[in-house]
Amino acid sequence: MADQTGRDSDKFMLRLPDGMRDRIKAAADKNNRSMNAEIVSTLEEKYPATDKFTRLMNLMAELYERFEAAENEQEKKILAREMAAIRKKTDHFFEVFDDHKDK
Repeated sequence: MADQTGRDSDKFMLRLPDGMRDRIKAAADKNNRSMNAEIVSTLEEKYPATDKFTRLMNLMAELYERFEAAENEQEKKILAREMAAIRKKTDHFFEVFDDHKDK
């Protein structure tokens, strides 16, 4: 996910071997994602963004998409905890930088 995928994102037609679509669909359902988000996430693992900021933004966008697609409060609670952990870690980083910006 370069930024976020949408209607204006690059499009790429792809032929899949027999049975692969079903495997992608099963994985997407398991991860509470669209098939597109599942494919993009898998490609991001293999071909990660070159900078940490972009990877972090992609992870946050993925968590948000999964949160929006969650079908019950338990799933949303788990995803909210994951996002809170990311926020806590990034808040710490900002505090470290803030401590040094005026020195």
